[in-house]
Amino acid sequence: MVREDGGCRDVYLAGQLAVARRRPDHGGCATAVGGALALAGVPSGNVAWLVATVIALVFAVAVVARALRAGHLGVDVIAVLALAGSLLTSQYLAGALIGLMLATGQVLDNYAQRRAHRDLSALLDRTPRWTPSRRGDAVVTVPVS
Repeated sequence: MVREDGGCRDVYLAGQLAVARRRPDHGGCATAVGGALALAGVPSGNVAWLVATVIALVFAVAVVARALRAGHLGVDVIAVLALAGSLLTSQYLAGALIGLMLATGQVLDNYAQRRAHRDLSALLDRTPRWTPSRRGDAVVTVPVS
């Protein structure tokens, strides 16, 4: 995935993929636990949503910091602002759902990147290596360069 010429974008995307693969989705689990507690009438569901929001905020800040170091500014900044705002206004369910959407978006983005890489590699493997070329009256096979 990292280009031989040291392209920064590919290094950034490879780093993002590595982070997403290593990070378990504790935020999604905490969101589900908070929902189950709220449905059961237990008031500590907010605590689970608070934990999910904090986990999502830490992850989002890490992604944004990595992107800024690579010279990219993306929509993850909006997610950081939304997560921080939900913490400041004590809207923990909203923060947990934003975190869940952020994690889902990362998973889908990584899936699309892997699939595009695989498909483009397969297409590149099918490119011709030799081609017929006319040299005077004769047709010779020459390597494609």
